[in-house]
Parts: sequence; C-alpha cells; structure tokens
Amino acid sequence: MTSAQRGIYFQWLLEPESAYYNYQVLLECPPTLDVDKARRALDQALRANPQLFAQFEVDPSGSFVQTFPVDPIQARSVRACEAESEAEARRRCRERVARPFDLECGSSLVVDEIRIKSGSTWFVLTMNEILIDGWGAMKFAEQMADFYLSADPEAEEAVVAERIRSVVEYFQNAVDDGPLTPEAQEFWAVSLDGVKPGSPLRDTDDPGYNPYAASITEISLDGASTQAIRSAAQALESSPFAIFVAAYALALATTSDQDDFVVGAPVAGRQHEGTDDLPTLMLNMVAIRVLLDRNQASLDAVRTLTTSTTNATAFSDSRFGAVVAEFAAHTNDDPLFSTMVNMLTYPTSEVWVGSGSLRLIELDTGFTKYDGSLYVQRHGEDYTLQIAHKLAHVTPERARTVLALTAWYLTSDWLSPTVSVAGLIASAQAALDVSRTATLPMPAPEDGGDCAPAA
Repeated sequence: MTSAQRGIYFQWLLEPESAYYNYQVLLECPPTLDVDKARRALDQALRANPQLFAQFEVDPSGSFVQTFPVDPIQARSVRACEAESEAEARRRCRERVARPFDLECGSSLVVDEIRIKSGSTWFVLTMNEILIDGWGAMKFAEQMADFYLSADPEAEEAVVAERIRSVVEYFQNAVDDGPLTPEAQEFWAVSLDGVKPGSPLRDTDDPGYNPYAASITEISLDGASTQAIRSAAQALESSPFAIFVAAYALALATTSDQDDFVVGAPVAGRQHEGTDDLPTLMLNMVAIRVLLDRNQASLDAVRTLTTSTTNATAFSDSRFGAVVAEFAAHTNDDPLFSTMVNMLTYPTSEVWVGSGSLRLIELDTGFTKYDGSLYVQRHGEDYTLQIAHKLAHVTPERARTVLALTAWYLTSDWLSPTVSVAGLIASAQAALDVSRTATLPMPAPEDGGDCAPAA
C-alpha cells in the first residue's frame, strides 16, 4: 500500500462499519455523446485499472498489502435505473454512498448508471477513498475519454495490457519515501516549533449531530475579485493559492481571536516517476503555519503568510506522518490542524470527446473529516469558494461568516504598509457589523454546491 492507503486502512480498522471514508464521483454523459460507447469506454478503463478492485489486509509479517487481479477483467454488470430529475438522481447517489465497504472482502467499488429523463446519463462510481484520490479520478476520466475516442479494438487491448503491466510493476516495487531529508528536517523543525493543535473554525460542540455529518455553503466571486487576487499574487510574487490561504487565515483569526494555528493543504503526492497518471490514492498533506502579529503592517503580514505557504508546499514531498511524528503533537482527538484549503482543478472538469464533453464531478457525500475545509474552484475565469463543515462543531452562521470574510479580505486594501493587522481586522469586523448583505458578500443561508468532496 501507499502511505496514504495505510492511513485510510488503519482508520477503517477502527471504524469498519462507517461510511465516512467513502468517495463518490460522477461521470456525466450528455445527450450529445453515444451512451453505448461511453459505457464500453468505462468498461475498458476499469479493466485497465485492476487496483480499483483491490482487497486489503495486514499479512503475517505485519506488512500492509493489497491484492488485485493482474489479468484483464470484465467490469461488473451495471444496473441502469431511471430518474425523473437530477434531484432524484442525487438522492439515489446519497443513499449509495452511505453504505460502508469491507476493505478485506469483496469489492470496494460499485458502479451505477442513472438515466435522467432530461437526457443525461450518469455513471456514478462509489468507493472507499483508499482506492483513489481526486487527481487519480481525473486521470481515470481522461483514460475513459481516450477509450471513447478509440476506433481500434486491437490497439485498445494493447493499451489495457500495458496499463495493467505498469500498475502491477509500480505496486510490486513501491517503496516508502524514506526519512526526511536534512533540508526538510531543518525546515519543519523551525516551521512547527512550539505549535499546538487548534480549532480556529470551531464555535460549537453539538452531540446531537453525527460527528462526521457535514453541510456546505458557497459564494461566487466576480471578475473584480479575480483581478484583485491576480494583482495581489503579482505584487507579492506568489500564487493565487497562497493568496487564498492568507485570506482564509485572516478570516479565521478575525472570528476566533487565535493568531497561531495550522492550516492543512492536500498535495498530489506524485513526485515519483510513473505516478502522475496512475488512478490510485497517493494524496499527501502539508502543514502551513499561521503565526500572526497584530501590530505588524498588514502588507508584511500577508507577505509572511504567502511565503509560509510557498515554503511549506516546496517540501510537499515530506511524508505528513513523518513530519508529525518528529515535529508536532498529533492525535485523532487533537489533530495538528482541523481545517484545510484545497484549490481544486478537477471537481467539475471536462474532457472533450468529439462534439460533447464528459464531465467529472466529485459529489458531496454528506460527511467530512475536518471541522471545516475551504474549497477553491475555478469556473471559467472566476472562482467559487465553498466551505464544507462539521455540523457538530461549526454552526452554519460561523461558516457563512468565515466565507464572507475570506472574500472581503481578497478585495480589501490588505496590502497596506501603514495599516496594522489589528486595524485590518477591525475594518473587517466593522464591515461585518454594519451590513452583512451590503458590505460583505455574504453567501445565502442555504447549502450551496454539489461537488465539494468530503475529504
């Protein structure tokens, strides 16, 4: 198993009857595409990836291992069903994803075909997330598109055989990343020095909710916001991702009065040769230290936040488990971080196949493992922000406020050499107090979005 898979397997051993680690993706086939060809392409893509049919165990030597068929297999027959509307289809998806998988016996993947009367056909893949991450799902969709476009059955079989060979070769020879490099040890020792676990988003503790039950709220940014984000990234010689982390960190500090905490960030974890297009789970996490000085000029503070993000992601090949074990206190009940920022390129990505596109959408499973996670999604040239949060620990009002403040900071005069962090936060609080609708771009009270992942 990869290190990420071992972590999920260990969590499953603790809660084998739970569906909290389930993952669900939708491959949407519009009426302009040939559904029969799409179904056959899906079958070929599944045959080419036997690791998606793996079973997991700890062998007698204590090693975490997985077994899967190494010969081409036929995808299991898929039962097609009709749905009157997308709402009914989503209800069926939610029912499916609530069922747990047994990682040691049987398949941890099921495929459903839902034909919606409006014309689209959904191929829904529901699985335990030990099998694949978002990057891997995107690569799987690309493989399916390639098979859809193929007109040479003999060449397809050669592709299937070659992909199986490369999958088997990778997992048979996979090794751990080994110890942290001296440079990584030096960086993490300084970055996480004295850090303590914190929960800057949490504002309640309601035992009436399932501890993993999640809700989603979202807000869409306009063109002016997008330009402000680009301008800030250019001024600070940083990335849009680092700008979003800085704005989110300031929003958390504004609502929690905490100035020292950690924000997580998922990375693909595919630094090894031959792993970039492998549909499996290789996700790694990076810990970004937020350390604010409220007397500091806001320009310097934002520059420090973006630099911290850039530096942490530069060491994204440091295995998170090794970093935590050596440099930070961390338990399931008291984790190093309880919130993260994920800038997604794939939750609603499209793969063009002739006259139409095959859309990949990560579906909301209704669960999340963090107090709250900020998802940044591109829609054309602009962005949509979503917060998926635990209902047991974060009220919808707190989630909406943090989301609105994040958007406010992105368009505020926060790169000022004369305004302190305290002054900037005071301005944000005043804007919040004066008018939640006129001054701040408050999201609607209803849950938004349908594609924020549960991870």
